[in-house]
Amino acid sequence: MLKLAQNFLLILLAAGAVWLAVDRAKKDRDQMRSKWVPSPVLRKLADSELTRATVSGGSSVPEVHAASAVDLGGGRIRAFWFGGSDEGAADVSIWTSLYSDEKWGQTEISLDRDFLERSLDRQVRKLGNPVVSRDGQGNLRLFVVSATVGGWSGATVNVVPIDEKGRPTDLAQRLVTSPFFNTATLARCRPGILENGDIMVPAYHEMVKKVPMLLQVTPKGTVVDRIMVPVSGDKFQPSAVITSGNEMTLLLRPGSAVRPKEIYQTRTGNRGDLWSKPAPIGIENPNSGISSLRVSKTEWLLATNVGMKGRQDLDLFYSDDVGQSWSKVFDLEMPVTKPS
Repeated sequence: MLKLAQNFLLILLAAGAVWLAVDRAKKDRDQMRSKWVPSPVLRKLADSELTRATVSGGSSVPEVHAASAVDLGGGRIRAFWFGGSDEGAADVSIWTSLYSDEKWGQTEISLDRDFLERSLDRQVRKLGNPVVSRDGQGNLRLFVVSATVGGWSGATVNVVPIDEKGRPTDLAQRLVTSPFFNTATLARCRPGILENGDIMVPAYHEMVKKVPMLLQVTPKGTVVDRIMVPVSGDKFQPSAVITSGNEMTLLLRPGSAVRPKEIYQTRTGNRGDLWSKPAPIGIENPNSGISSLRVSKTEWLLATNVGMKGRQDLDLFYSDDVGQSWSKVFDLEMPVTKPS
């Protein structure tokens, strides 16, 4: 049950909320328990006693965004996010905190722009979107987006080896992801691990239009494959469910111009040679981050903001048929002073 509870925390963090928010009242658990008794996965979630706790309570920065987290084992979770006076400001750093003994510890800086500039030997104008993962050898890797000129359309993805304290153990390395001066590539969602130990990083190209992609990265930080996903319209920032080296499903965030404004889904059974036409899954999304998690052979979880009025509400959805249909299992109201 502890492992599943940790996964639940991870998926909520990965959705971009700098909160851990679950299980507001015993009534919610009782309703869920009676409705989802056939599922061992949801029965364990319903029996958990997790409570809401802030991650960023010790941080002195006014703006935080784009959280990611990794399970360290033994009930410990390390979270990362970027924060500063404003998104894109010169004082933005990557922050981290450790969840242990059922509480969050002090927040501290994991890395900053100076570290990336020394590593890459180039100016870093913007810093953001930390995504943490283990590689196939169990080593921790932190993927970070940076931009030298312009906005996020001039961004590149970098990988930094880190220890369990969230500190770099070596210099950052730029991933070669694009022929256009190696720019206009961003990552945001949780990576997957392939059978050979490589990391499959969901990413997207953002120049003239946004194009989802998957980057296969070796433990040494080399991009050995780039799988482009053909989509029409502003559907981007994929969250990937990888069932095998060939079978993958992407859940796509809808951009501002997409109608209907729902999460879209596309699948491949031949490692990206052919993708299904992206189709809405019936869950509204206000152009905000999403996060999916495969918890058994057929059962998936999906965390997303819902509705069309902003990012105040975070819900958890459940599928027991590999994403063919979804049902809401938690309705979490998330009051914030400013959407993140």
